[in-house]
Amino acid sequence: MPVSNKMGGSLKRSLGMASRPVGNVACRHLLASFGILLEWPQGGKGRVKCSIDPFEYFDKHGAELVRDIVEQSEELGNNPNATGKSRMLWSGLRTKVENRLLKFKHEGGA
Repeated sequence: MPVSNKMGGSLKRSLGMASRPVGNVACRHLLASFGILLEWPQGGKGRVKCSIDPFEYFDKHGAELVRDIVEQSEELGNNPNATGKSRMLWSGLRTKVENRLLKFKHEGGA
């Protein structure tokens, strides 16, 4: 199954709870927050890899992250432009992903 279909299907199901579409820009916040899952090679040479499987992470925690997007969108009047520019939304999503990753590593998962 292509990568885009695997996560896309889960994302569409999770976004189904939204009373209004949250827009592509807000979804980019969600995907960008997954950047914290990347491990960059020291010295800038070598391969970048994921510290944990992002698809498994999304299956386990994606609904909560999407709820955050939906709630923030509603607080901003369901305005996709305002939601897409929300620094608080981006920061909150990134912090949640980072905290869960640190907890996972602390528990010996990585």
